[in-house]
Amino acid sequence: MATTEETRTAVALDSTPKFDRQQAIALVADDILENCESADKYLPNVSKFDATWMRVTWTDDHHERGNREWTVTDPVTRGKWRMYEETGEVIAVLGDC
Repeated sequence: MATTEETRTAVALDSTPKFDRQQAIALVADDILENCESADKYLPNVSKFDATWMRVTWTDDHHERGNREWTVTDPVTRGKWRMYEETGEVIAVLGDC
């Protein structure tokens, strides 16, 4: 399949997250600080948070999903949040926020 340089560049940009892992974690931590009554439960563990990015979500876990999604997890409390790059929206999936 022949593609132009412009097409390859556009595909590469579309397949690359806007934020790096640490930025995604920081954005979720900011949201926890501002919007979570239990922030003191989660924020001490921020250094242990992990983040995974998906361009197109493919699972249905009974939560509304969008594309370009960061899933941020706290392995200590098992808290889980999703942050969407397109809107900046953060959704608590597991935990008491």
